[in-house]
Amino acid sequence: MATYHLSVKFGGKGQAANHADYIERKEKYRDRQDLEYSAHGN
Repeated sequence: MATYHLSVKFGGKGQAANHADYIERKEKYRDRQDLEYSAHGN
């Protein structure tokens, strides 16, 4: 029996760095004051 999968992705290639800068409030997002906490780890 066949199993079908669907994957939908938004955003073009090369958008991850911009999104990471927004999350970390770096570069052009530096002036925003709404970031409360940021950490990363694995």
